[in-house]
Amino acid sequence: MAWIQMRTDLADDPAVIAISTRLSIDRYGVVGRLHRIWSWATDQTPDGNALGVTSAFLDSLSAPGFAKAMTKVGWLEPTKDGLR
Repeated sequence: MAWIQMRTDLADDPAVIAISTRLSIDRYGVVGRLHRIWSWATDQTPDGNALGVTSAFLDSLSAPGFAKAMTKVGWLEPTKDGLR
């Protein structure tokens, strides 16, 4: 069972709008990139902790600066051991 649930109103979420504005990517492009990252996280991090994973790796799945933008809106938390 996936620990991250996609929502039908995700494109209208203020956090998506903030990421869209910050990175100059349309909201639907942001949703697609979130889906890619969250799909990877669901498969690879059953408890939400990505030990040893860097923001650069998540950016490689999405777009330059995407991980930082996710952090800024509270959807990603850097830890001393990786990301959560």
